[in-house]
Amino acid sequence: MEPSTLIEPLIQSNEGVFCPKTLNAHTGRYDYENVVTGDVLSFQNSGAWCVGSDCSSAVGGASPIGVMMTSHEVVNVTDFDGKFEAKGVPSMGGNSAGDLAKKLKA
Repeated sequence: MEPSTLIEPLIQSNEGVFCPKTLNAHTGRYDYENVVTGDVLSFQNSGAWCVGSDCSSAVGGASPIGVMMTSHEVVNVTDFDGKFEAKGVPSMGGNSAGDLAKKLKA
């Protein structure tokens, strides 16, 4: 899974988008990799989720969503694919610029 847009100057060094990278054979959970820095968010056998030495309390869980660490909070991000379409300008009934001018004078 690759993020579509990332404005790197607005991201602090400990922030970023972590995407599932590999299934950890020892824990049975995915390791998540920061797409900018390469940092890895992984589950430890102690029940904590860690990015480097920054670890949560032992929370367990199949995914890290909602986990709080010292400098990280894991939140769910979805692809925003809303489709916004203009409704346009209501028809004024005429087809020419002259018709439009007449309606504006009225």
